[in-house]
Amino acid sequence: MQTTNPVAIVRDLADRYARGADRLDKALWRQVLANDCLIDGPGFHNQGIDGCLELIDALERIFVRTRHNVMNVTAHREGAEIVAETYCIADHIQVMDGEKKILSWHIRYQDRLSKNSGEWQFTRRHLIIDWEEIRPLSREDVSA
Repeated sequence: MQTTNPVAIVRDLADRYARGADRLDKALWRQVLANDCLIDGPGFHNQGIDGCLELIDALERIFVRTRHNVMNVTAHREGAEIVAETYCIADHIQVMDGEKKILSWHIRYQDRLSKNSGEWQFTRRHLIIDWEEIRPLSREDVSA
């Protein structure tokens, strides 16, 4: 991405991160995560690119399917870094009590980015879940 606008840079990376999560695409995550990236949140702390890629395995193991919807992005520069907050609603289809249900997380990511080999990447994504809801799935024929 050739823009210098921090909001546009974060939005592009967040969109690609979401797509990678939903498609279980580790190669896409390798593009947007720095080698020393830290992703953490309630109950998890994944450090380094290999540790962060384990989250893709966890998504595949726990959920039938996911949909991450990137919302608001605010961002500013702090020296050579970009500091941002990214809102996301992440819907996870999960089997609960024998039925497929939607677990919806309303997330705020506290993000830090830096340039590596000329490309912006996330160096930190701290996930805050503001609230969650569980609701029935209207179609049972959803698959991975």
